[in-house]
Amino acid sequence: MPGVFVVIVSFFVNRNSKNRFGWMLLALALVTVFYALGRADVITDNEGQRATPPAEMVRSGNYLIPTINGVDYLVKPPLLYWAIAGLYNLTGTISPFIARIPTALCGALLVIAAYLAFRREAGEQTARWAAFLLLASPYALERMRWAELDIPLTLAVFLCVAAFRTAVLRESGRERALWTLGAGLAFGAAIMLKGPVPFLFLWVAAVAQLITQGQNAGRVVRTGLLWSIVALAVEMATQAAAALAPAHAKLLGTPVELTAMLLLWTALAWRNGGSVRLRTVGTWLAIMLVGVALSAPWGLAVLYQKGWPYISAMLHNQVVERTYVASRINGGTPFYFLIALPAMLAPWGLLLPLQFSKGQWKAQPSVYHFGTIMGWLSILVFSLIAGKEYEYILPCIPFLLLPTAFHLAAETDSLTQKWVARWLTVWRNVFTILLPVAAIGGAIYLTITEPLPSLLLLVWPLAVLAAVAGALGIVTPRGRTITIFSAALCLILMGLIVRDDRATRETSPRELAQLCGDLVRGGYAVEAAKIYPAFAFYAATPIPVNISPEDIRNKLESDAPFYYLIREKDYEQFLLKGGKIANAKIVAGPYGFKKDMMLAGNAELPE
Repeated sequence: MPGVFVVIVSFFVNRNSKNRFGWMLLALALVTVFYALGRADVITDNEGQRATPPAEMVRSGNYLIPTINGVDYLVKPPLLYWAIAGLYNLTGTISPFIARIPTALCGALLVIAAYLAFRREAGEQTARWAAFLLLASPYALERMRWAELDIPLTLAVFLCVAAFRTAVLRESGRERALWTLGAGLAFGAAIMLKGPVPFLFLWVAAVAQLITQGQNAGRVVRTGLLWSIVALAVEMATQAAAALAPAHAKLLGTPVELTAMLLLWTALAWRNGGSVRLRTVGTWLAIMLVGVALSAPWGLAVLYQKGWPYISAMLHNQVVERTYVASRINGGTPFYFLIALPAMLAPWGLLLPLQFSKGQWKAQPSVYHFGTIMGWLSILVFSLIAGKEYEYILPCIPFLLLPTAFHLAAETDSLTQKWVARWLTVWRNVFTILLPVAAIGGAIYLTITEPLPSLLLLVWPLAVLAAVAGALGIVTPRGRTITIFSAALCLILMGLIVRDDRATRETSPRELAQLCGDLVRGGYAVEAAKIYPAFAFYAATPIPVNISPEDIRNKLESDAPFYYLIREKDYEQFLLKGGKIANAKIVAGPYGFKKDMMLAGNAELPE
């Protein structure tokens, strides 16, 4: 992490050295996302769903249809799977570290892309802060260090939207065509990462562009905000009605409010667009055509192989059901994201209220308005969809942080509104002390409660750096914001490393999964009640799923060696419901993964 202080020095000493800062920023982002990257096991379903299909592609040679435990897994398109599988092949190694490399690289590229894209319109200092805020946001940094779709999707959406805005603003037809093509390529990549979701962000970008290019942006935003509040209130009412009448939950979950908001904001934007309407809409349509054309070959190949009924059922489950009715896992109120944002973006989330300052809106340029509308309108759209999880709004976070970067880049004395200046001053003073103290306190607590040398060697250097940054901030008040960035980055990394270390020790499926895989490869009969994606990653071979208690009891009572993977609770409630099984015994576990997974069998484990 010495790169933190390299960037600090470059930030103040080389304020006009753009190229040097860009390279230093990239180095810092790479060091941050790769720091102890392979230490944690694959433990979550989401990461298992991304790391396992590429491994099975490599083993089977089938790169068209992703699989998990040998079963088709077409919930998401395969672009990330292909990237991970390519690295598996290139390195000859299938491991958590290799699986996370594409996402980590996308995270570093996202940081440098934000800096380069915002630099022209927002200015050097604002662009630097936009990149810093993105790198030191807890949720974004967490996702950069996992083998998941969210950061690659965020990078693709960001490049698409940034290129789209540039294309609309260009006067040269040739330049506009090149930027449109680039945006289309990024949009195609986004589709190949997460299906139809990027269409929503591109729609928001077009609306934001039309509003900011018109003459009455403030009035349009006020009108849209008023009706958005009405839509959120109606959504709350329908959710309450659905809870009272669950038999009509799907009918009440019909996204009428979402449809109305899309139409309303589109009408407001079109009315305000003026002379740039045709250019904006034409560019928008061209980008979608290029993106669809890029993703179509894979879609047609899957359609040819699997047939339309299969594809229709999958789309209904993944798109229609998630839009209409939320599952227990990803349910939430319409204000879910408003509550989540301060934690997702801590400590920068506490500065979000400054974006509602009329004075700041009037004083800032068009790109400030674009970022504000792009960020908050995206959040509104996903607030009116039934399913809600933090990662859904991650692609709008770079734009949401842009106005905050403007606030941090401005000198406090230049702020015309006193309440904004006071808010920033208090925020700087509090976090300059709070973050370093939290880092040192956390390191001391770990030293007492979990004195693992391998963990402490990773945590203590970060805590010391945070403390040094805090001391510099106290000595030089004008540098307190960069102090907060440095301390926040160190503290976030500490938290992620500690969490990964605990999860790996307590809830990893690796040992049990590798045991089951070895048994299958050794010719023994092994079946399971359910195979989780992370478990399949370590098993490295398909394990048959069997949920028939009678059949499993018969196999356990036979003389042929047989092993069955099941949760401890299910073993007692279902298998033993018909009485004890004479030959059955627990031969491995229970393990903490997925609430006490264990292996039952009618014979001892072979040598």
